[in-house]
Amino acid sequence: MTLAAAERATALPDIEQRHLDQRQYPHGIAFMDGQYLPMCEAKVSVLDWGFLHSDATYDTVHVWDGRFFR
Repeated sequence: MTLAAAERATALPDIEQRHLDQRQYPHGIAFMDGQYLPMCEAKVSVLDWGFLHSDATYDTVHVWDGRFFR
């Protein structure tokens, strides 16, 4: 790939051609108490089990010598 081709491939469109984000929740969405709401409105009680007992969930994969391992 030539330098000119790379510049064309990575160039940003003119400001008039850029897509403006019209989503209802541009900063994220939360699901609480059976409803969706903006992240800025999401709250967690100080009595929440996860906060009180450092309860967490995570997922990992095992890799050995550059390959997934079961």
